[in-house]
Amino acid sequence: MAAEQAGWTMSAGDAARIRAAPAVRVLDGGSDNVNRVVETRDFGLVIDRQRKPRRDSPLTASPPALPQPHFEHDILRNLNSAGASFVQGIHYADATGLILEYVDGETFTDAQWNTDAGLRGEYARRLPKVMAELTALSAAVTPTAIRRDERGAWPARLASTAQYGHLLRHRTILAWNRVSKTWVTRLLAEFGDTEHVAKRLAGFELTGNRPVTFLHNDLHPWNTIRRPFTLLDWTTGGSGDPLWEVTMVERVFRPGSEREQFMANAQAELPRAVFDGFERDSAQYDVLYRERSRTMSAGFIAEQATQALHAAARNDTPEARREAVRPYVEEIHLLSGSFSGRPLERSLDETADMVARHVDRQLGLHTAGHSGTSRRASRTNAAEVGSAGREADTRQTAKPALPAHMSATTNENSAANLSATPASSGLGAVNAKLPTALPSTTAAVNTGPVRTPTRAQMNQLNAHPARRRSLQRGHE
Repeated sequence: MAAEQAGWTMSAGDAARIRAAPAVRVLDGGSDNVNRVVETRDFGLVIDRQRKPRRDSPLTASPPALPQPHFEHDILRNLNSAGASFVQGIHYADATGLILEYVDGETFTDAQWNTDAGLRGEYARRLPKVMAELTALSAAVTPTAIRRDERGAWPARLASTAQYGHLLRHRTILAWNRVSKTWVTRLLAEFGDTEHVAKRLAGFELTGNRPVTFLHNDLHPWNTIRRPFTLLDWTTGGSGDPLWEVTMVERVFRPGSEREQFMANAQAELPRAVFDGFERDSAQYDVLYRERSRTMSAGFIAEQATQALHAAARNDTPEARREAVRPYVEEIHLLSGSFSGRPLERSLDETADMVARHVDRQLGLHTAGHSGTSRRASRTNAAEVGSAGREADTRQTAKPALPAHMSATTNENSAANLSATPASSGLGAVNAKLPTALPSTTAAVNTGPVRTPTRAQMNQLNAHPARRRSLQRGHE
């Protein structure tokens, strides 16, 4: 009865038994979720989708770099109630996560996408139809509740598409501010230009008079099941400017005739008002896209570099520290190309030397040139170690400590240390009631084994930086 009153197809007891059951398969849900496929007697195969503990990152501090204004369960329930043709069913939701319908369908690989022009043509036709259907359902599917992390930073109702563009610009600048507060800034300066995104976005302004519609906000082929066509992962869904979504989807197709065909299909399927002010505003969105990509790459580099720093601090010798940071260096190396916007010109070993130098400096060590000799970044009393030579030897073998500002009790990216919404943004408090069934905090869960992106997938980042989040989610 409780499940029926709440609109769910299963009870809390059913959900508890599913979460306690062994998984048939575990799919990585990226940095935010883990998806366990569980076989049940009454519901068949289902997905137990649980939130991972929030990681310490300039991209995830409240409010996060990627807006997440609504609860995913509200979006999915509204889409199903409205009869959307492209959404998976939802059985249950609570503070732990969601129980979703398992869609047993056909997917595709990177190789298929890169070599199969027919597949790309199919999506150039299908995605505009999905966008048109979602546009038509906007009034019915837009949730009224705003997540606590977004209250005061994202309005309950957007006034215009110009406001949406302003909010994306503001969120990009806020994320860049957080990255610039970290020790990784000097490392980023070696990879590329670190000019503040606020300067590059100073002239950003939208002039078109377009309707506000509901967007998936992460719409691309790797967030879909091909047959039966299903659109996955609604964590960033919300109201916005449909032209933004059109310009984002366009980028997954090859420049030239494929993009032209997609745009022709989009203009045929979507209301004409979606393209009001297209020429100027699409150029504005190109600038915003580049700066958001640069900011997201910088944030991911900061995450990896910070993990490398913690790994290095647990080791005693330079050789052990270098080996400990190696897994993070590989990802930093690939992300540096996305950050700079240029093809990689340095080798992986050169990037490893660069990262090791900055990690040693942050730990209070310094590597002089490439000689392999180390000394203290700040001199200490020689009597404490006996002599200057013994001092260097001691620093070579003693396990370094993390800087005080990076201790376990300090989070430099916490909401308490960062202003989420400056007064100058003009955003007031949002009067939106949160569902009591889903508190904003989530307890740590046993997420089980997860799959990280393969080296081949990571190699795709420089060509398609916007796909990083889909690779992390394991949809390929």
